[in-house]
Amino acid sequence: MGNVELIHAILRVTLGSVRSYSHNKREFQTLFGNWPKLTIGQIQSIPIRLDATFVLVLIFALNGVPVNMLGQFWYAVAAGAIGIFFSILLHELGHALTAKRYGVGVQEVVIGGFYGYARLRRQAVPRAVMIRIIAAGPLVNLVIFATLWLILSLPGLTGLVPQKLVTRTGSITDWQTATLQLLVVVNLAMFVFNFLPAFPLDGGRILGLVLDGKLPKQVSVIIVSALGLVLGLLMILFGMKVSIILSLIGWMIVLTNFRRMRRVRRERNKPANVNRIAK
Repeated sequence: MGNVELIHAILRVTLGSVRSYSHNKREFQTLFGNWPKLTIGQIQSIPIRLDATFVLVLIFALNGVPVNMLGQFWYAVAAGAIGIFFSILLHELGHALTAKRYGVGVQEVVIGGFYGYARLRRQAVPRAVMIRIIAAGPLVNLVIFATLWLILSLPGLTGLVPQKLVTRTGSITDWQTATLQLLVVVNLAMFVFNFLPAFPLDGGRILGLVLDGKLPKQVSVIIVSALGLVLGLLMILFGMKVSIILSLIGWMIVLTNFRRMRRVRRERNKPANVNRIAK
């Protein structure tokens, strides 16, 4: 996989990380639209729903695996799409099952092509517990990354360097190795990207909760939103040189944080309404 293709594969999947645990389903519908969803099962009584946009993951997988695989290419595409699905699902279950462990109700888990979220029931949750719930998702991806890295380090495989098979037409990459390599990159990217201090990413939510303990709620939201605007703008600018998809992610982050900041400013102009948005 070339460097450009690798960057595009990372960005296309981390685009699906511009979402996470949420009380507010409407926020994500505003960003991504209210697409049809299919209930595919339940895990510990939590409905698991697949968004129609997930079909785009197949398109992304087409560009995320090497093409020099002869008849194995479609195996890698299918396995990559399935692996991406479970990477996102396990991320969201990290949020959902941690929430259930602390007695927080979970209404649903939704997996889409550009997003996913675990929707929690509205109830009072201690700040420390909420931080654990939010951090659980990316930490699951870290565990997946470490596990796959160890598997790729076993004898007979060569880590992040593709295993090559020499043929008359040139060298080809084993499809199992190519799939594992893609999922290693995907899960590492999901872990790092989700901890960025910007809404609606997990890192922005955690930072907001930490600041809530020392500053008024409105001030903490403004600080995180300002950081999100800066990060989003940097992504847009950097994406112009690297990938338009990175610019798209940056634009989505800018849009989300601008709306958060504008909402807080509206609340500050409403007398006697501070308690409505406080924890």
